[in-house]
Amino acid sequence: LYEWQEQCLSLNGLKEKENLIYSLPTSGGKTLVAEILMLRELLLHRKDAVFVLPYVAIVQEKVKALAPFSVSLGFSVEEYAGAKGSFPPRKKRKRKTIFICTIEKAASLLNSLIENGKRQNEIGLFVIDELHMLGDGTSRGALLETMLTKVLHCCEGTQIVGMSATLSNIKDLQIFLRAKVYENNFRPVELVEYIKIGLSIYEVAKESTPAVNCATTQEDKIHHSRYITFPYSEEMEKFDPDHLQGLVSEVIPEKSCMIFCASKKNCENVAVMLCSAMPDKLRRIREEERKDLYKNLLI
Repeated sequence: LYEWQEQCLSLNGLKEKENLIYSLPTSGGKTLVAEILMLRELLLHRKDAVFVLPYVAIVQEKVKALAPFSVSLGFSVEEYAGAKGSFPPRKKRKRKTIFICTIEKAASLLNSLIENGKRQNEIGLFVIDELHMLGDGTSRGALLETMLTKVLHCCEGTQIVGMSATLSNIKDLQIFLRAKVYENNFRPVELVEYIKIGLSIYEVAKESTPAVNCATTQEDKIHHSRYITFPYSEEMEKFDPDHLQGLVSEVIPEKSCMIFCASKKNCENVAVMLCSAMPDKLRRIREEERKDLYKNLLI
């Protein structure tokens, strides 16, 4: 475990099953803490747990990841996403269950337990991933808030654990959930932020860096780092005005590169553009593996 994970899991409030909100940057290891808490609930307190995730694909991924542990430790994992999930869930005498759900399915699961002979007390722990979605102003945020309100008022002894990388209103959430708060800035890999303007790359100074003068301006926070040196032709400039090909070429094929786009269509267009501009030598990397994948996708 990382040091912060040990600290978080050793909090006195957790031992007393108090509600908890914890916030750390992405990839800091938040999910592992949640999984340990769920296993503790199943194996020590002998109650079921609900793991609420924002998307169907993530639910399916987590079901596969926890399946080997369920076999070894003697509990059940049930998927509640898309068309999967029964309401109310079937009772199990000996095996406890982790219900891995989307927000919509988790709300329906809780409602079915309340309506079916007050079975909601079978749930000992609700874990909410991406807790910041509670305040996103959409129907999903309202549904998540409603569900948590029911847990607070209808589920006796049920613990709520919420996690997120971005929580601007953590004090409000703390009051709403009557929870303890754990915050940490730990990152396993240092993150350096740059801004690209034209062909120039500027590095963004870290917030912890002290300013030379007391009056810090916006210009003091960035400084010129380098230029993009990729040899662009006039034709390439026309279909790649953002110089993505030049940026990507600095990383691949030795390492991976991730590009975020504003929409699905934008993702498709950028992918096609990069593939068409990619040098021939890169197209031949792992060529046989890609051909095999293509053949399998056609089956």
